[in-house]
Amino acid sequence: MKKQELIKELEDILENFEGLKFTMNKRCDDAIELVKSLRFKIKYK
Repeated sequence: MKKQELIKELEDILENFEGLKFTMNKRCDDAIELVKSLRFKIKYK
C-alpha cells in the first residue's frame, strides 16, 4: 500500500469517527431531554 493510499484510509476513518461522535452526542442529548421530561411529569402529577 502506498503512503498516499494509507493517508486517505486514515482520513476516511477519522471522518467516520467524527460523524459517529456527533451522532452519539445527539443521541445522548435526546436521552437527557427524555429523562428530564419524564422526571418533570412524574414530579407534577
